[in-house]
Amino acid sequence: MAPDVQGMCHLFFLNINPTSGAVKDFLEAGQQRLGLTSTTSCQGLEGAGLAASGVITQVLQRPVRHADQIDQAAISRHATAYREQIAFPSCRRVLIVPHSQGNLYSNASFERVFGQVPNPPTGTVKIVGVATPADAVQGNGLYRTSSTDLLISGIRLVLPGTLPANTHWGISPLLVSPAYSGGHSFIGYLTAEPSRTQILTDIESSLIALASVAPC
Repeated sequence: MAPDVQGMCHLFFLNINPTSGAVKDFLEAGQQRLGLTSTTSCQGLEGAGLAASGVITQVLQRPVRHADQIDQAAISRHATAYREQIAFPSCRRVLIVPHSQGNLYSNASFERVFGQVPNPPTGTVKIVGVATPADAVQGNGLYRTSSTDLLISGIRLVLPGTLPANTHWGISPLLVSPAYSGGHSFIGYLTAEPSRTQILTDIESSLIALASVAPC
């Protein structure tokens, strides 16, 4: 990465959201996007006539940031952690790199961070999303979703507003490996090209942008 980025002091934290494996997360991501109950979501996602479902048609336009089906305790925990890093005496900037369902939590947490008083300086939090089921990245953040990601492609069939694919894994044996979750795993995105280089480039440019902001 650029010398300016290499010269920065970086602290790394793992901010976990509830997860139960790829298949359940797929169902939950769809549920959270649609604002459905778990029973309705599972029944709908299993059905061949999903896109034509009257219930789903009614909720397709719900905003991605609608958080009533997301774990509110996790959102509060994430937002608190980010605000603590930004506030005095830490005075740090925050770069979030969420994967999959984590993108929904990051969007909701971002809104909570900037929806509380005192309001942090604009630009102190950025997001670089990976494999996102959302239709936006808060704060005009960047993202990479692979055209070979079967899980996100499935959600996009139900929710056409889901952000389009803008990278791929190329011809990679990772795509057929169960360990890489149908082209969806985080480590796969950071191993296969060109997604690996593109994500690292997005991270680099976001870190440079953050460096120009005074948090305190």
